[in-house]
Amino acid sequence: MYRWRFREGLPAWFHSELTQGDWYWHLLHAEKGKIGFINKIMSAYRRHAQALYTLAETNRQAHRHRLGLGELQSYHVMNEHFNGRFRDNFFRLADGVISDIMLYARKTGDAKIIDDINDKYPAFAGHFMKTLQAVKSSMDNKNE
Repeated sequence: MYRWRFREGLPAWFHSELTQGDWYWHLLHAEKGKIGFINKIMSAYRRHAQALYTLAETNRQAHRHRLGLGELQSYHVMNEHFNGRFRDNFFRLADGVISDIMLYARKTGDAKIIDDINDKYPAFAGHFMKTLQAVKSSMDNKNE
């Protein structure tokens, strides 16, 4: 819980279209004051087949193929807002999204989204490729 930061209305820089809007709210409120939680279950989450994140629980790769660009947009916007202060965290999260998208594209043959990632988020795509190269190099060294 936190005190509402935007009593005067939402600022022009606020991105209301982000896929992970609740996380964005939490980070923005934590940025300018104290934030806390009550370590007790006080509500219930109703799951249903039409919910935005239902597919994430049953087929994460398909979910990320469908909504991954939105997740990457969220990480990009938040990284810019915080001036790269949490860059490593956002890039690690982006690596997971891109990995799932690539695995799904490999299974289905639907790889157009990979071009979209390269066009819209080249920094995330480049980081992912460097991470893959580092993992491959590490595995090659172990096999020698």
